Order: sequence, then C-alpha cells, then structure tokens
Amino acid sequence: MSIQFENVKGLPILLVKAYPPLVEQDAVENMQHAVELKKQFPGKKIYRVMDFTAGIDFSGMMVCMAAERGQEGGANDPDIMSFFVGSHELVEMGVSALKQQPQYGQPTVFLFTSYDEAYNRAVKEAQAQ
Repeated sequence: MSIQFENVKGLPILLVKAYPPLVEQDAVENMQHAVELKKQFPGKKIYRVMDFTAGIDFSGMMVCMAAERGQEGGANDPDIMSFFVGSHELVEMGVSALKQQPQYGQPTVFLFTSYDEAYNRAVKEAQAQ
C-alpha cells in the first residue's frame, strides 16, 4: 500500500499520506475513505489534506488523476475540498492540471508546501462551517 489514511476526530477532515509509486487502487481507496467521511458528516464539506512530501511519480499521478475523474469522493466532488502538500514539481503540475484542464473538472484545490499550513487551513475551514 502506498497510501495511508487518518480521520481527524470530530471534524470532517481526511488526512492522506502518499508514497510513490502510486497505483489506481490508491485513488479508489482515497475516494472510498472520502465517501465514508461524507456519510459521517452529512451536509458538511469534507476537507482532504493530501501529503505528497515523500514524492510522487509521473505515471502514478496520471493513473490516479484519471481514476478519480468525475467520481464521487474524487478531487472534483463538490462536497470535498482538497489541500495538496508538496514542493515537487510534479505535485505543482498535477494541481495546476486539476485546476485548468476541463477533463479533470477544474475543481477548487489548493497547494501548500507545508503540511502544517494545509492542516491548519483544513481545521479552520472545518470549524467555520
């Protein structure tokens, strides 16, 4: 498994730690965890912090982006706000593609270089709803 999940107790926040190489099953599990959290917090937006500070591989990124496209629990699910963390150029490229390319639904996603900044933003947003 190249991905780990953790829920923040009492808040609609999903923490995701990814390790290369990523495979399609990682995207499937990511979406499943997000959908389960949506069920626990009906009517609330889910905040997902996706930590790629361990790195990312191009093929894994493309496979996962394609697997999530248009799926419930994916990056363009309107009930989910994703905060990507990483400074690798592939993370930046992936976030840019999600925001700009119509085939990925152009969701509102954010990029942080610091995990703490992304986590704190997710907590602030979750507590404000």
